[in-house]
Amino acid sequence: MIKFKKIVLELSLKDRAEDIAQIVHSGQNRRSSGAPYIIHPVRVQLLAKRFGLGNDEQLIAILHDTYEDSNNKSLVIANINNKFGNEIAKNVIALSHERGTDYTNYVYELSKKYPKAFNVKLLDMYDNLIDNPSSSQKIKYSETLLFLINHGVRINNGIKNDLMKIIGRK
Repeated sequence: MIKFKKIVLELSLKDRAEDIAQIVHSGQNRRSSGAPYIIHPVRVQLLAKRFGLGNDEQLIAILHDTYEDSNNKSLVIANINNKFGNEIAKNVIALSHERGTDYTNYVYELSKKYPKAFNVKLLDMYDNLIDNPSSSQKIKYSETLLFLINHGVRINNGIKNDLMKIIGRK
């Protein structure tokens, strides 16, 4: 008689986040390159890791567009809340910029109310700026970054320095 060992594969939290992002972004492509959209949240997560941000920020990075881009927002956020907790879910919701609201003010408010989401938003801007941004996107991000700096918002030095180089200010 042959005995088989039961193998249990435990998915990491990062894998679970990527699964959710993959499902939500299935069939979506980047406007700038036409590449599958999933590359964007994965790159934002890698940037979070590169700049020494914690596990929460890395999970938020992978999930940052899932709420905004979902056809079933309540299901997605319930899934995120169930797998990662209310804190991660609140940060993902906070990263949904409502059309018609001032972008700079939105990012400024994130910096005060949701510091983890704020760090991810900066990395979202970073990735968008290095991926063939439109001229209006460049202007919007440049103005926002300069506003934040001029208003004394604390920004991770590595992120701030790289963003300043990207926008041509350093």
